[in-house]
Amino acid sequence: MLRAKEKGVNVRTTFAVKALKEFLAIITTSFHAIPERLHTRTGTAIMQHWFLIFFGFIAGALSGMFGIGGGTILIPVMVYLFSFTQHQAQGTTLAAMVPPIGLLAAIRYWQAGSVNIPAAAFICCGFFFGGWVGANYIQHFSEPLLQKLFGVCLLLISLNMIFGK
Repeated sequence: MLRAKEKGVNVRTTFAVKALKEFLAIITTSFHAIPERLHTRTGTAIMQHWFLIFFGFIAGALSGMFGIGGGTILIPVMVYLFSFTQHQAQGTTLAAMVPPIGLLAAIRYWQAGSVNIPAAAFICCGFFFGGWVGANYIQHFSEPLLQKLFGVCLLLISLNMIFGK
């Protein structure tokens, strides 16, 4: 632990707190850092932000309905639609779910240069509200139907990951 003096009182700052401060500083200063290939693939930067929010919302809705989202929805979307590498997709998805999930893992991906902070922030916005919508919507489904829908969702994603381009 590092020791610091603050108004005459010893304050202990752990690595995690220091890393969180760095992470938040990066979020506030790097919204221009979305890779250029994303701009050309989806049009303007503003449109690309809306796509990220939309897919974050879809992932949040599916998370609320089926308990899935980040790994099964966002990673394939970022790889196939936004041309992220697998590492970037995984790191960015973790960063989108940081508070409080995956903070240390996201920091490690960020240290390796595999996190797109602006994309993670936009996905987080959509995921937040999508989760609420999905959780409310799925309450009307029976248990057997929900189990079947969950299985079909995982099967389709798996087949696409195995046999897709």
